[in-house]
Amino acid sequence: QHQPPTPRYTCHKAEQEKMEQQKVLLQQRQMIVKLNKLGMEYHKTKEHDIAMFYYNEALNLLTNAEDEHGQHKNDLVENLPPSSLNEREIHAPTSLSKAIALDPRKVAISSNWIVIDAMIIMQNVALLQFEVGNIKHAEKLLKVALKLIDANETKEKIFKNPLAVMATMAIYTTLGKVRSCDSKNGLPNAVSCFMKALKIGKERLGNDHSLLACVYVTMGQILAQEEFYDEAMGVFNQASRIYNRVESMLSEISFDETEYCAACA
Repeated sequence: QHQPPTPRYTCHKAEQEKMEQQKVLLQQRQMIVKLNKLGMEYHKTKEHDIAMFYYNEALNLLTNAEDEHGQHKNDLVENLPPSSLNEREIHAPTSLSKAIALDPRKVAISSNWIVIDAMIIMQNVALLQFEVGNIKHAEKLLKVALKLIDANETKEKIFKNPLAVMATMAIYTTLGKVRSCDSKNGLPNAVSCFMKALKIGKERLGNDHSLLACVYVTMGQILAQEEFYDEAMGVFNQASRIYNRVESMLSEISFDETEYCAACA
């Protein structure tokens, strides 16, 4: 026996509900982006309590979004081409030692945007905690952030988003600084974290990305603090090589554009 077709009004109602859910989730994410941005602004001016308030509000809203709309979050994603984290990209960060902004666009590159946003905000909070001396809290939060990516079945898909790569590098770099404060095996544990950050960066961004230089600089600073001056100098030289290479590449791009404009004129 043939089953009767689903009434049109039922399909229409389901579609409307889906659109409403998407609209609510997009509004929630815009608020999460705004709260994180406010946290960053107060973080920059060292108003730590206010910054922490906004970061925590962003995390709470993110948790609510996951709980309420987890089964619908993938519906928000459009088939956008993966972007590259190059030196001239508007939202590309230039440091791993500062708070990170969330992707402000209405749709994320990856369907796992909740995981990526959570990683970034946790990194921001951990960085703030480290700056005010709450070392244990910072380490605990960084471990949780890494579990989000390591335990995720779609890890490879997540890493197609350059912000996820950068966030992971930042997390390992901050964790390196945190572990360097440990009086027992602090330095080797810290270097291990820096090497993980470098490995991820080289695999995903190439050998000449400026964020790799950021990791080398931080590692060199830790080595110098522990009086491993020769090793620190070698690491600083690696950073210098990358910075020089990036500057050269940008100069070539700028020259080519000028030459092209002159030819057109």
